[in-house]
Amino acid sequence: MTPGETTVDVDVHHLYADESELVPYLEEGYAERFEEYGHPLVGGRGLNNSPGFEGLWSDGPAGRPRDGETPTETVRRELLDGHGVEVAVLTGSEPFWAPSSMPTKPYANALCRAYNDYTIEHWLAADDRFRYAMTVNHHDPAAAAAEIERVGDHPGVVAVNLAPRTHRPLGNEAYHPIYEACAAVGLPVTIHRGHGAGGIHKQPPTSAGYPTEGIEERVVRHSQIQAQLSSFVFEGTFDTFPGLRVACLEWGWTWLPAYLWRLDQEWKNMRTEVPWIESPPSDLVLERVRLDAQPVEGPSTSGHLAETLDWIDGDRLLMYGSDFPRRDVDDPETVLPSLSASARERVLAGNALEFFSPA
Repeated sequence: MTPGETTVDVDVHHLYADESELVPYLEEGYAERFEEYGHPLVGGRGLNNSPGFEGLWSDGPAGRPRDGETPTETVRRELLDGHGVEVAVLTGSEPFWAPSSMPTKPYANALCRAYNDYTIEHWLAADDRFRYAMTVNHHDPAAAAAEIERVGDHPGVVAVNLAPRTHRPLGNEAYHPIYEACAAVGLPVTIHRGHGAGGIHKQPPTSAGYPTEGIEERVVRHSQIQAQLSSFVFEGTFDTFPGLRVACLEWGWTWLPAYLWRLDQEWKNMRTEVPWIESPPSDLVLERVRLDAQPVEGPSTSGHLAETLDWIDGDRLLMYGSDFPRRDVDDPETVLPSLSASARERVLAGNALEFFSPA
């Protein structure tokens, strides 16, 4: 990424048109398994209406693929050319996030290698406006580190994406090999909300257990990322890796002010547990963490939303993410209309350029 772009989209979902496109990137044996069973999303093919790229649509406002159009051509027409997006960070979809939930580490690692190679050859090579948050199996940190070493220095790879549901929170020292590998190639971490990482971790999506309807999970989605961020802070991961940067994608952001207040309050009450934290932990979050502005959750009164943005220095903290092509896709022309012109420039491009391409 280089300065000068006017719109950087940090959350663009991508997938193959058909599962058969992934087969050539899998070793023999794993390819046969994939052909027979398809992608390993826990509970079957999951939320998608079909196992391919077209299944990412949920009757949303984005135009559906045209007959004979490849997935890359659809994204180019609808998003890159349609909305003037100069840089689009590909974040995968449920199949990309599922390997971290699988009990068989060798197959999970093979799928990650295949998804990464497929994306590099089919997407990054198709348009120089594409970038990629590569996928790894965090259930096998050593293998994840090796995968980062293998493809993390590709010029189109700009981050390492980690699935959000874990056996241990992501700040645990068990994941240090992943962050060491990120540091070696200068990549930040993204954590994207997703359904593809329950599996062996047997972690329900809410602290109260498994909900009946998806809407119940969506309402409390932020509780997952709050637990992960608290782990990065209080387990000393940010201190151990002073260059580590984390982007939270598709978790919303209006919950952040109260969360930061609570971080500081509990630190004051219990700081003897974490003597290595010498200053308010909210400062560490504001320094190392960025969020995309999608979905925009807030009051109908624009003035109240503007106040919430002020509480967190939103013009410095937020990045534009469309969530293309989901039903709640946000286009760059209408996102956060209450922002000033200079603040919009930072949210639409400047913050992402600084995060993914630090000086």
